[in-house]
Amino acid sequence: MTIPQIDMVLDPPLPTDSPQVFDAKANQFGVSMNPLIGKINATAAGMDGAADGTAKSAAAALASATQASNAAQASDASAAQAAKAANANAKTWVSGGVYAVNDVVWADATSGLQFRCILAHSGVSTPPANDPTRWARVGPSSPAPDPTSGPSIITLQRDGAGALTGTTFTQDGKNGTETFTRDAQGRISTNTVAWSGSTRTETIMRDATTGRITSIKVLTINEVLNSAFHLSAWPSEWKTESGSADVATVISEPAAVGGFVLRVGKNTGGNDCIFSRSTKLVKINPATLYRMRYRFRRVAGTGTVYIGLSCRNADNTQYVTANNDVSIFSPSHYALANSAPALGTWQTGEFYFKGNSTGAAGGAGTQSDPKTFAALAGYFALMFAANYNNLSGQADFDYLIVEEILS
Repeated sequence: MTIPQIDMVLDPPLPTDSPQVFDAKANQFGVSMNPLIGKINATAAGMDGAADGTAKSAAAALASATQASNAAQASDASAAQAAKAANANAKTWVSGGVYAVNDVVWADATSGLQFRCILAHSGVSTPPANDPTRWARVGPSSPAPDPTSGPSIITLQRDGAGALTGTTFTQDGKNGTETFTRDAQGRISTNTVAWSGSTRTETIMRDATTGRITSIKVLTINEVLNSAFHLSAWPSEWKTESGSADVATVISEPAAVGGFVLRVGKNTGGNDCIFSRSTKLVKINPATLYRMRYRFRRVAGTGTVYIGLSCRNADNTQYVTANNDVSIFSPSHYALANSAPALGTWQTGEFYFKGNSTGAAGGAGTQSDPKTFAALAGYFALMFAANYNNLSGQADFDYLIVEEILS
């Protein structure tokens, strides 16, 4: 709204004017007062209208703000109500339980972390914190993923004398451990942190005379391949090069590290022998020391077991054997060959690989004398064979793991 302007200029009589000029100005001044009064009234009315409009705008803005505030409060109340309902219905996660989509669970009895089921399942032993395929984190953003920095949920572990032996912690929704070892004088000599597929060990070096710390030696172990035999892993994550994948299946096994094993063989008199390798490949870094770890048992029959790494050439177009031949799967770079331990006895072991030879693979497979990859090898995958050679029987595989060791 435009407010009328007062633009009249008056010329009032002055004491210094002559009588004739004074009288003329006085008459003109009186005549000019009537239109001036009209302009003053119009301006006043305009100002009053503008003030009224401003007041109405302010009232509308206040009403809008009040409405927004009410909506926000309603949203907060709804969210709080939903959270309260989720908390009220949440149960502590149970290994092997039955869960439907949108079920909410506590990760464990103490951490305070909640997860919502995004894929219905049952019989799974992988904790929600380590199973993003089936669970989504509920609540605030996760802390930093570095286990040596940022906030954590930490529980101290002590021995019977009260000395600190380590911690258990949850970082970025994943559980980890920290373990201390002490020397004869009770001083901490190593600190090992295991978290999210990596292990970092710090060894404290001391002066033999004074006992003062002189340096800290750091060893980091990163997991690069893990068989992870869960219900959907077989045969989707493996390629069977010899035999039938149908003779193998993932079954529940309480004695297994992950709660499941891959059982190879039906033991019904047929051919239960297979040679398989993981579909995931790792590019060989000649400077890296690799450690392979495994756990298996023979259950029935007289067949033998092979475990190792299956290699491919640099273009990933052909297999490379330990003899540096191409185009055939076997013999692979074995860590264990033709093994026939007593039935029902779990076998664990480790084997080391590093670098490429100038021809066939060589080396003892120890940390001090690791086995070299054949000269043409550019990639490796996990491999195993069971019930060799074309025999009926059964073998269970708990895990096959390859780690890189960095020092």
